[in-house]
Amino acid sequence: MSKIDELLKNEKVEWRKLGDIGKFYGGITGKTKQDFNDGNAKFITYKNVYSNPATDLNVKDKVKIKPEENQRKLRYGDILFTGSSETPDECGMSSVITTKLTENIYLNSFCFFLRLNDSDLLLPDFSKHLFRSDALRIKIGKTASGVTRFNVSKDLMKKIEIPIPSIETQEKIVKTLDIFTAYVTELQAELQARTKQYEYYRDMILSEDYLNKIANTLFIHNNNTIYYEKIRNLCLRQKGINITAKKMKELNKENGIVKIFAGGNTVARVDAEDIGEENILKKPSVIVKSRGNIDFEYYDSLFSHKSEMWSYSTLNDNVLNIKYLYYILKSQLKYFLDNSISGKLPQISTGITDNYKIPVPPIEIQNKVVQILDKFQSLLSETQGLLPQEIKERQKQYEYFREKLLTFETESEIIPRQTDRQTDRQTDRQTDRQIISNSYFALLKEAADVVGVKLFEVEWKSLGDLLDYEQPTKYIVSSTEYRDSYKIPVLTAGQSFILGYTNETEGIYKANKKYPVIIFDDFTTGNHWVDFEFKVKSSAMKILKPKNSINFRYCYHYIQTINIDTTEHKRLWISKVSHIKIPIPPLEVQEYIVSILDKFDELINDISKGLPKEIELRQKQYEYYREKLLNFPREK
Repeated sequence: MSKIDELLKNEKVEWRKLGDIGKFYGGITGKTKQDFNDGNAKFITYKNVYSNPATDLNVKDKVKIKPEENQRKLRYGDILFTGSSETPDECGMSSVITTKLTENIYLNSFCFFLRLNDSDLLLPDFSKHLFRSDALRIKIGKTASGVTRFNVSKDLMKKIEIPIPSIETQEKIVKTLDIFTAYVTELQAELQARTKQYEYYRDMILSEDYLNKIANTLFIHNNNTIYYEKIRNLCLRQKGINITAKKMKELNKENGIVKIFAGGNTVARVDAEDIGEENILKKPSVIVKSRGNIDFEYYDSLFSHKSEMWSYSTLNDNVLNIKYLYYILKSQLKYFLDNSISGKLPQISTGITDNYKIPVPPIEIQNKVVQILDKFQSLLSETQGLLPQEIKERQKQYEYFREKLLTFETESEIIPRQTDRQTDRQTDRQTDRQIISNSYFALLKEAADVVGVKLFEVEWKSLGDLLDYEQPTKYIVSSTEYRDSYKIPVLTAGQSFILGYTNETEGIYKANKKYPVIIFDDFTTGNHWVDFEFKVKSSAMKILKPKNSINFRYCYHYIQTINIDTTEHKRLWISKVSHIKIPIPPLEVQEYIVSILDKFDELINDISKGLPKEIELRQKQYEYYREKLLNFPREK
């Protein structure tokens, strides 16, 4: 005879209905926001009852309780049940108060509990095992009904019969089963510790201070090289049109949409049909005024110019910011004047600009230099109310930073690189890339601070500005007759995630690796990253998708840090979560943060393939002995 059989040998048990041995009490209802201000008792939510053992109820909300509600105050030995769930299997899950409570604790309206008439009838620790046994769980599940959400019937629960062995036998069963649960608890504590460690580092990495630090470091690290290149290899040289000053004057219209440039400050505004669509230049450009009053001008709308002039537009916006070229040429105006051809009117040739070498830092540096110098230009034009001396000082400050920002200091280290194929085939060669000095970055930061430009910018934006949502109504599964052989998973945003598989072919959400989504439980804030096709169980969720230029995975990681009150039964995305603001660093920083957190996820998953596998095996071992020990035969 086995030890289990020996343990239960000659044991006589009494079978009694739950309604005969105790009374069911519902959770506290009708609470409003005001009831949670200066509350006098702790309040357990549905989520807490379902997710936590009775020894760690994880209560967090204080609520005002009226004197007549005191009969529902939880006591040692009370058996708690979830009253509602998306699946009948999860409906009526139990938890038992197995420790003496030192403060007033109540349930919310989604839960109920059984209080025994005779507290000595069942040991709380025995109830803990009994009400999680398969046989009893099946009976409880059958009392639940619903369509998209299932609710337990307390009237049907009252009719469920349970075995009641002697207290001596209950103690023996508890002692045996607690050996298994203690080991499972130990392993779960280890896993929880690892998870908390991950959450600590995740929250630190997503903090504004860390994001600013990483933005600073990455900006310098990723943008610290520079090389020199001829303008003709970076730009398209654009031709002008044959037009006289007299003709320009005749065509000039106050509201003309095309601007024609001539020498000096001479311009005309004309209609597109006046010069022909084919003669209109449309890309932002630097116009070279090559004769007489030699100068450079930047223009970013529809334009053309006289044929003796030329202009440059960038061949690649990711390599050269054309306005950066404008500032370079303006700063070197004296060089072009000194190298002009003397005559009746001084002039320069296309060769002198085509072959002029400019410093080419990464585009991020160019963009910041342009942003800073644009801000200086704006400040120079806003001189109203300033004294002449103040205006003069502001002009000097601008000229100082313009010269310094466009004259790069480099370190001695040389990095050879093979250039991309150049327009001049003879220049297909090894080009030296030099390291930009740290003092240059300090100067860049100083200039940015002077004009109020954020060099390493971390903005705060609401999740509603970053993410779109879609109601899942048209993706709800018609039948809950799931089979593992079917292909399309049916999802919930709650803990279960995949409820089963369906063979339905209509109303499938076509998520994939390239276009993933986040499914978000509108009542509990539970969520999952989904990159495969799916259907859903109910409408109590939102399907979240990214807007604009944002790293969607970054948003997902940040959503994991959100902790809000879910006590009220209301849809949370629109009312609360979409209004939460999160720090948004530059895109490259988002990508860096995601790479770190994904590695953390991978590490946790690796742990979850080892430690939880052990937990699963021990849990199965516990369940096996639990069913054997609680399988009391009925007397015939």
